[in-house]
Amino acid sequence: MSLHGMVIAPLPRQKKKKNGYCINFRCKPFIELLLILKKKKPFAGTSVCRSVVAKPGAFIKWSLFVLKNYFKKISNIQISDELVARFRPFLWTVLIGALPGLIIWQLTHLSQQQLLFENNFEFQSEVAFYASISSLFFFALCFAAYRRYAKRGETTFTAFCKKINRFGIGLLIFPFVFYAGVHPLAKEAPFFTMLLCAGAGIIATFVAYEIPFLAAALAPGEKKKRLFPVLVVAAATISWVVFLSHLGLQHHEHLGTRGWDFGLYINSVWHSLHGNPLGCSLVPEGTHAARHFDPILILISPLLLLWPGAEAEVLLTFQCAWIASGVIPLFLLATHQGRNPWLGAALAIIYLLHPIFHGPAIYELHSLILAGPFILWSIYFLETGAMRRFFVSLCLLMLCREDMVAIALCIGMYAFFTGKPKRVALTAIATAVLYGAVIYVTAVSKAVSYDNTFKAFFIGDHSVPTSIILSAVTNPMYMFRYMLQEDKVVYLLQLIVPLLGLPFLRGRYFILYVFGLSMILLSSRSRQYSISMQYSTWLAPLLFVAVPAVLASISNGKIASALKLNAEKLRSALVMGMLFSAFAMSAAYGIFWPNPSFKVGYENLIRDPDKNQRATAQTVQKIKKMIPPDASVLASEHLVPHFAARHRIWSTKLKGYRFKKPEYGILLDLDVRRRRGNAKKIKEQKEFLELLRESNKYERILRENNVSLYKLKSKG
Repeated sequence: MSLHGMVIAPLPRQKKKKNGYCINFRCKPFIELLLILKKKKPFAGTSVCRSVVAKPGAFIKWSLFVLKNYFKKISNIQISDELVARFRPFLWTVLIGALPGLIIWQLTHLSQQQLLFENNFEFQSEVAFYASISSLFFFALCFAAYRRYAKRGETTFTAFCKKINRFGIGLLIFPFVFYAGVHPLAKEAPFFTMLLCAGAGIIATFVAYEIPFLAAALAPGEKKKRLFPVLVVAAATISWVVFLSHLGLQHHEHLGTRGWDFGLYINSVWHSLHGNPLGCSLVPEGTHAARHFDPILILISPLLLLWPGAEAEVLLTFQCAWIASGVIPLFLLATHQGRNPWLGAALAIIYLLHPIFHGPAIYELHSLILAGPFILWSIYFLETGAMRRFFVSLCLLMLCREDMVAIALCIGMYAFFTGKPKRVALTAIATAVLYGAVIYVTAVSKAVSYDNTFKAFFIGDHSVPTSIILSAVTNPMYMFRYMLQEDKVVYLLQLIVPLLGLPFLRGRYFILYVFGLSMILLSSRSRQYSISMQYSTWLAPLLFVAVPAVLASISNGKIASALKLNAEKLRSALVMGMLFSAFAMSAAYGIFWPNPSFKVGYENLIRDPDKNQRATAQTVQKIKKMIPPDASVLASEHLVPHFAARHRIWSTKLKGYRFKKPEYGILLDLDVRRRRGNAKKIKEQKEFLELLRESNKYERILRENNVSLYKLKSKG
């Protein structure tokens, strides 16, 4: 028997048939209900209800009988293929039509985005209303367009809806991006956020695959014009630098930076400019090499001459501009390997959108983050055969910090195993090994200690490498569990989701990831697997340099032929997928979308300073004019960066400066409440602050907006 396109097979061993159904005479009253539903009999509500109430046991037995036969014979029930083919495009059109309404609601209710993840009927009804009106309007618009199009007799409404659906599904990207940017989501449900970002990229990939002109625009070609792509990259990079520099300087001006590390780096650069390379009065040893060996600070010290008196501002702006300059070698590398400048421009935009560079760019100043562009330049020169420039960039990379020797060694090993000239590869390896041995003997072994980084694997008195090896051999399950902690997995997903995992499709690049993955997965310090910190330099630039090679291999047909897809369409689709995935990740964790999940190091970004913060900042600027540039200063932790460009500057953070006698003391009362650490450290700081306040050797000459200025009394 056929009913609305459905074919229902007869049931075997039936006692009696009536209208194609098996009848059990003990359940005869309920056949009336079935016939009513089939519209074979007029409705007699009283009779049916009376039958159900009178014989509830028979009703239950009949229900179980129907369910049993349904599940037993469900394979014999088929839906007409013609019916499905006719109505499926219409259903998709209706569903896609609801997306603009959802997008409009999100745009008009930005402050209520968190309601999307609450079970609130009143709110859900409002969203459903927007979606329903949008769906009806969209379907009507499609039908009107079809009526105009159908006059030419070229297609049916079903085929027209299929074309609309093929590209309209791309609207689903925008709710994914908005959901990813919902304020509490990125912090409370990071895995779901990663799923949304990946979903946006995957949908964009499927939609872009059906757009022919994208494949033509990103297709390899030797005569592609570079002017317009270069202008796009330049405009995006300059905007990025201006925007981030503005927020970084505002964050610093309103006391968002700290003496450790920003004040330490400013003082070290200042000492390097004035004839004391890597000198620093903020560390007991008197040199920054006691913490990290980074001669690159000597090379950038002339920058302080650009704006005397605004050293912190100059260094912050330089750091933003230097990180952004990484788009230049990335653009050149992608253009070289992909033979298309638009491919390079797309990867440059992804680089700027990726939140892995946003927090570190304005997080004070760190020599480690300066290594990123040098890594990109080194790989670019190596791939293009410019060996002299390769060695120059490799040497500059190693000057950034002592652990960059390991990155340089990985680059040399990569050159050796990927068919580059053996002389070049062996020279790079020998240079890294020799430089590493020299600085280890002369500086690093006496200062830098990575014991805290791997303290989870310490075994007795063994060294760090020995302890790690013993742990891997004797207790591998402990090591695997420690390496796959939730925070570390989330961090790795934050790195690779905007790139759709493409860097891991080229096995030869894995040797570049060895050091970074080891430091992240084996680390016992949570800050080393946080996207707001500078440690992303260990891995992020190396992931980006692998993407052009993967896209080039797609153009050669290796991956596309395995998937039985068009190579050029697949390449353009993956590029668009990465763009939208990076956009979603930027909405969730980046600086462009205000959200509490974005951090500048340990602190929240001071995006909109309040009245008290502005007043305190004005007082600090007033005090800077009162203190001579050659005077010695003791300052609270959050005030140190504002006075660090001098010969002698000390911080209240360390009790070792209790016996110093600075000419000026600047105390920020709020620093006691903002101080991180245990109760003992807070008590020590309070005692030191009180010692300076109550000492008879100092007089308070200013007290304004929670800032106090003390001056050493003259002997007369």
